[in-house]
Amino acid sequence: MEVGRIRKGELPSVVEIWKESFRGELAQRGADLGNIAPLFRAFLSLRRLPLWVLHRLGVPVEVWVLRMGGRPVGAVGQIGCRVPYIIGLVVKRKGQELRLVRLLEQGVATGLRAAGFPLMRALVPAEHLIAKLAIKLGWEAIGSITQFVLPLQGLSSDARSRLPSVRSISFRRERLLACGFTRRRDIKGLLALDRNYGSPVVGILGFRERVFGVEEKGELLGLVRVSWNAYQPVAFMHVPYLREAEAYWSLLAHATRFFRGLGKAELHLDLWEEEGDLREGLRKMGAREAGRWIYLVKRLGPPFL
Repeated sequence: MEVGRIRKGELPSVVEIWKESFRGELAQRGADLGNIAPLFRAFLSLRRLPLWVLHRLGVPVEVWVLRMGGRPVGAVGQIGCRVPYIIGLVVKRKGQELRLVRLLEQGVATGLRAAGFPLMRALVPAEHLIAKLAIKLGWEAIGSITQFVLPLQGLSSDARSRLPSVRSISFRRERLLACGFTRRRDIKGLLALDRNYGSPVVGILGFRERVFGVEEKGELLGLVRVSWNAYQPVAFMHVPYLREAEAYWSLLAHATRFFRGLGKAELHLDLWEEEGDLREGLRKMGAREAGRWIYLVKRLGPPFL
């Protein structure tokens, strides 16, 4: 039994395991792994040289595989610039799921710790048994989030806020903010800022991200990261960092105008549980709840140990 980075010949098996396990979620998000698999297969060619180049450019995308007898029996994806986001964990052995999940998680944690990452993160359904297992494996729940789906067609462009206009945050400003959040050990602030891919080079591959912020007289009132790609008709607005609740409506109005201009059909939004006062406003705009999730982090090294 071993855990390691994916090899080119293992990709078809891993894609089938993911399709079988996440069929409903993939359909909800309009995702088709068949569209993305050829791209990732190219990254694994030449003994993973293209993927190594991506890593050097600041795009640490990876797939970790659990092997039994040399064959994949589990897998998990990794994206995330500063805090690796562990996504799509699945194992395929009836009666051995908990043991295999433990082995796969420990192997990934060892690999990321050796790479110098101080944290890793994951989202799990609020009622799922894996949340309890994760706590036993040293993860901690830092909060709950509610996910909403907001249709963009016919949506009012009313900003609902008198705050200053929203601007894209530069990479330089973003790095300074990330350093500040890290120094203060502000995990939620860091998560709001953290990009999935970390470099604009992924735009060539169809994956894009931006960080929008609201500032007044040099003071940051709120920021949010948004992401989208060429393979799904939906866009994503991730957990915000808010010092003033009113900043959210400026950020949301900016994001909805932006994505309507790109022809996206829906905006998927995440809100921390303590930001529940914003939910009623989202419902009035036509958003529907799509589930509750637990946000988990695992501390791997300084300064978070």
